[in-house]
Amino acid sequence: VSRRLSSVGANAPAPSGAPDRGNGYAVAVSWTGSTPGRSADAILGIDRATDWSTFRTAAADLTAPATNLVYADRSGTIGYQATGAVPIRRAGHTGDYPAAGWLKADDWTGRTIPARRLPSETDPASGVIVAANQAAAGPSYPYRLADTWDYGYRSARIRSLLRARIAVGSKLRVADMTRIQADTRNPMGPVLTPYLLDVLLPSAYSAGGQQLLAGWDYSQPADSAAAAYFNVVWRNVLALTFHDQLRESLWPDGSSRWMAVMTQLLQQPDSPWWDDVTTEDTVENRDEILARAMQEARDELVRRQARDPAKWTWGHLHQLRLDRPAFSNGNPLVRMLFDRRGREVAGGEGAVDATSWDARADYTVTSAPAMRMVVDLGDLDRSRWVNLAGASGHAFDGHYVDQVDLWLSGRTTAWPFTAAQVKRASPEVLVLEP
Repeated sequence: VSRRLSSVGANAPAPSGAPDRGNGYAVAVSWTGSTPGRSADAILGIDRATDWSTFRTAAADLTAPATNLVYADRSGTIGYQATGAVPIRRAGHTGDYPAAGWLKADDWTGRTIPARRLPSETDPASGVIVAANQAAAGPSYPYRLADTWDYGYRSARIRSLLRARIAVGSKLRVADMTRIQADTRNPMGPVLTPYLLDVLLPSAYSAGGQQLLAGWDYSQPADSAAAAYFNVVWRNVLALTFHDQLRESLWPDGSSRWMAVMTQLLQQPDSPWWDDVTTEDTVENRDEILARAMQEARDELVRRQARDPAKWTWGHLHQLRLDRPAFSNGNPLVRMLFDRRGREVAGGEGAVDATSWDARADYTVTSAPAMRMVVDLGDLDRSRWVNLAGASGHAFDGHYVDQVDLWLSGRTTAWPFTAAQVKRASPEVLVLEP
């Protein structure tokens, strides 16, 4: 981080009349969380809340970090509340770029969005509230919250699965919610696949991977050959389309933003973006780039896995490493003690089972759900939970990574609430003494 800030100070554009840059301007980074607040009190207040009103009152003090809170109680009330001390900036300022700090006009206003004006919802007519990092407010909202929302693929899929159950009059049970959390559908699958299937490839070898997509349901279990091929094609499509025209720092990472971009671009077969500017005498179109991406994906998967497409698996590429960087710090001997080898993982970018990966690098998981939880408010003892690794931070303890297999397979473990059920479900007890 310090190296990046040093680069900003050396290279940031400055208005006329700016002080001499010298070896670079100093960079001051500010955050509302650096101001003393009552966030810890807010958490305790939320723990003591007895209804939606007392919950919102406590949440108003949760100034940092800004976050999304969802609420449900045993009386049937559900709610959503955005929290955080969000700065009200001067006109023309977003906080995305460095400002000329020597100008008074660039100072913070010192004001934040009033807690009572932050986005909130309670008991919508649909009976459903979904919060999956999508935009918390529409364009009519009078304040600027952020610009880096998820583009809503996960929230749309969750809402679709919930509505499908509700439409047939089915009650949503713990097992249903657990299955939704483990849903691996690729949001770009139904968008890109029809275009890929319409491309005529030059040989049976080249078309070997393409044939996998003909009956693909867009799910991404770890053992899926179709998911392996599609994701390699997707990464190649992004590279072939944009790497020649964008500097490396702007190369697409395959996130929901780029899914939205490509959804629009696929409808423009002769857009200049499809042209490979490194080929001087040729102007490529969409289908030529898609054909090249599929052929390169075929070759890549042969190199990485096998010549037979039926033997490809998504999990062979898409692996989760359980690293403890705070302990290992790059030391190979320490890493042997604290890190755990990669595991094959389902899901992907934009899926409900959000095991994200970065298309600028490789297919390794870069972020994943730290835990999954389903609470049954009708019977709290039927609630379920799973942690990504385990309940212990001790590398040689039996509970260090004992929940990984459950997490990988989309399963959960019992999470009882009442004292009697907790005691019955506890084979071991941890006693902390001063």
